[in-house]
Amino acid sequence: MEQRNKNGKFLDTTYPLNRLRQLINGEYSKPGTKEPPDSVIPAMGRLLPGLAFAVGHAILHPRWPTELCLTEEFATYSFWERSWYIIVWFRFIIMRYQAVWLIAEGVCILSGLGHNIHPKTGEQLWDGVRNFRLSKFELSATFQGIIESFNYNTNQWALNYCFKRLRFLGNKNLSHVLTLAFLALWHGTNSGYFVCFLFEYICVIAERQMKYVVHRETYIKEWLSVPVVSVFSWFVQKLFVLYCCAFGFLPFSLLTYKKWWKAYSRLYFAGWLGLGVFWPLAFSWYKKSIVRTESVKKDQLVRPSNTKQWNGVVAKEE
Repeated sequence: MEQRNKNGKFLDTTYPLNRLRQLINGEYSKPGTKEPPDSVIPAMGRLLPGLAFAVGHAILHPRWPTELCLTEEFATYSFWERSWYIIVWFRFIIMRYQAVWLIAEGVCILSGLGHNIHPKTGEQLWDGVRNFRLSKFELSATFQGIIESFNYNTNQWALNYCFKRLRFLGNKNLSHVLTLAFLALWHGTNSGYFVCFLFEYICVIAERQMKYVVHRETYIKEWLSVPVVSVFSWFVQKLFVLYCCAFGFLPFSLLTYKKWWKAYSRLYFAGWLGLGVFWPLAFSWYKKSIVRTESVKKDQLVRPSNTKQWNGVVAKEE
């Protein structure tokens, strides 16, 4: 069972009812003295960044408005200018969510609701109702990292109460899609929500496949481990992830079919074509090439190269 208090309503944070009961019963108070915990400084640590994001959003987002994507002025930009625009736009519009979650979390910490003790070290973490992981979000260069740091509590709720309860389907991909469809419906019935979450699914699957290729091709892994290359790779990945996040978030902001379709057409549906069409075809070809290569290696192990000198022993496959 989940419970929301008035702070959680502002935050859209869900947390167990038992957490609220423990707070009311004084279990989060100082041991022995039963005084309120020292939560002011930790609360300020979330409140101040939240206020900074709120100010940043109020100042910067009007200069990069969502509606510009629907204007004739946007149509005059080159493809690269349009791409850069939505990246900058996304970075500023997302500040509204960062601000709301950080400020609300600060209130929850101040009231003691954010109480959380590390089970091993006994350190007070104050992340009991954390819905946004600031440092991870800013430094992550993967889609999975963004998902794990953004709207964290809602994602955990969906994992536990939707995804895991769909195990009877026997298909993780189907469970994943249905969970995202539920989250889209949770936001509303506008088509933009469903397009946004569907594109998220496409991004996650593509990223897993890319990781598979990198781990299998050891020379790529070794090359990326070079310090200079790894730093450059991080910037490229971060830029790519930001573009895809911006591309996917456009329908979420524009909501209606006519608006997001118009914006996507001016971006030539680049995200959908790249990750939804061309990459799956390339990965399918890659998987088939692996099968062919392994088949050739297996034939070479079984068939002797020189039948005159063959002693009748078939080499075992490792």
